[in-house]
This record gives sequence, C-alpha cells and structure tokens, in this order.
Amino acid sequence: MFAQSQGVGINTTGAAPHTSSMLHVDVGTSTTKGVLITGTYNVPSTVPDLGAGTRLMFYTGKAAFLAGKVDGTQWNNANVGYFSTAMGYNTYAPGTYSTAMGYGSTASGLYSTAMGYFTTASGAISTAMGSKLVPMASKADFLLAIPIQIMKAPLFTARLTSLLQGFGTAIT
Repeated sequence: MFAQSQGVGINTTGAAPHTSSMLHVDVGTSTTKGVLITGTYNVPSTVPDLGAGTRLMFYTGKAAFLAGKVDGTQWNNANVGYFSTAMGYNTYAPGTYSTAMGYGSTASGLYSTAMGYFTTASGAISTAMGSKLVPMASKADFLLAIPIQIMKAPLFTARLTSLLQGFGTAIT
C-alpha cells in the first residue's frame, strides 16, 4: 500500500496512485487478484442516511449495492431493501431482493425489477421496463412500455398478444 496526499494506491509494485484518484487499486497483470469487500449481513441493519449525492456504495449490513446519483433521500435507510441494487439517477429499490436501474425507477415490490425511465415495479415478483410506467403490478406480472407507433403495426400486435397470453394477460 502506498499513501500520498493526493490518494491511496494499493498494488504490489509500490507505484504511486494515479493523480486523478483518491483510491487506486492496481492488480497489474494478475488473473487471480481483484477487489473484495466483505462484511456481515444482519437484520435489522441501518444504511447511513447520507441524503443527496453521487456515490458507489456496497452496504454489507443489508447486502445492498448502490451506484450513481440521487437528489434526495432515495438511498437513505428507509429506501434501501435487503439484498437490493439501485443504479443510475434517482433510482431506488426499497423492496427486498429488488433491482432498480435507469432514471427515476422504483422497485418496491418483493423480488421486483424496474429498468428504464421512471418505471415502477410495485407488485411482488413484478418487472417494469421502458418509460413512465406506474402500474400497480400484481404477482408475477411483466410490464413493458412500447411506443404507440410500433404497437399499431398488425404483425407486432399479433406477436405481442401471443406473448402476453403466455403471461395470462390479454391485449385490447
């Protein structure tokens, strides 16, 4: 380990850290070394309420991974689920085992996934993808936003109807 006023370098050569970084980990040409962060998962556990900011954070107490930027309390304790992942801008995943990615997406249901622009997966085992979805998804729902121009094409509509019928949902 090598420490200087501009940052900390971790490597086997004693080289100084890159001047643009606070922490520089260099595994060199190794194919067996990497970065490992360990800790203890514990219920109950509390993520620090840091408010707005840009960060990369793995919190072992909730086994939660957060990366990106938030303008408010999206990544404060109440909005971080156990075993959850939130990445992007103003995303949050308060549901246990949930994943939110993109811009303003929310995964609040148990085992839910929300990806895209302001998507919301609020039901248990639900998935929302696309743009501006706010469904009250029920168990095992799959929701996908598709531009209206594409949906009007007869062949596309027939194929989408067939796909959704496999999920027990009809298109009208």
